[in-house]
Amino acid sequence: MPVNPISVHGQLRAAYLRYFDTAFWLRDPRMMAERRRLLEESSLLFTDPLLEPVLPYDATVPLAEVCEQADISAQTGEVVGRALLSAFTPPGSPVLLRTHQAEAVRRSFQPGTADGRNVIVTSGTGSGKTESFLLPVLLRLVEESASWAPQPGAARWWTTLDGIWHPSRGNETRPAAIRALILYPTNALVEDQMVRLRRAVRRIGAADERSKLWFGRYTGSTLGGATMPTNGRDEKVFDVAVQLSEIVKEYDALGNAGTTQ
Repeated sequence: MPVNPISVHGQLRAAYLRYFDTAFWLRDPRMMAERRRLLEESSLLFTDPLLEPVLPYDATVPLAEVCEQADISAQTGEVVGRALLSAFTPPGSPVLLRTHQAEAVRRSFQPGTADGRNVIVTSGTGSGKTESFLLPVLLRLVEESASWAPQPGAARWWTTLDGIWHPSRGNETRPAAIRALILYPTNALVEDQMVRLRRAVRRIGAADERSKLWFGRYTGSTLGGATMPTNGRDEKVFDVAVQLSEIVKEYDALGNAGTTQ
């Protein structure tokens, strides 16, 4: 039997009915049959399957063309496009966008006072809504980074375990600022997109040393708190440092798990 939503629904239906007959077996076969009839005919146990058609969204608009229209450098478009859309772009092929993704970039790069600059995307499942907002954000950041000098690495203050905090990137020379905020209604939704964002940011940094971007995720379980640490030793800082050190050890162990001595 071919596997499709209807056949899966039928298999699940049959499995549940067998469970009722087995777990709640009755001596009287007429009562067993009556119970089966009630379960099959009512909507207490089963409802009709609902199928949602997913429309195809073809990528037909060259990113290079959109960048030229939005006054974004070709290099920026290439770096961001490959970082974010490489899974959908065969090697050697130009990066192509879906129509609503291209429109989102064009709209986002209009002047701040222009009408229609704030974009709302309402396309269907699997249409690339995530890229519709990540593309403008990353394009703008990478375009700005062209004016930055290479920056020093982060200072890992937690490795000393002395309970003293200082900014991880206090030695940088680029203008300090929060340049983008992405808000999610649930933690579950952010998990999948964090993978894509992290992968894209790493690829951007590998393509251009000046474009090393940083982001942080803040939820109700984020280590630390909203209060700035004191100048001296702080027990809360020490506790966070210990936890961060353990996370780093676990990360390194996972990275080395597949290596052989």
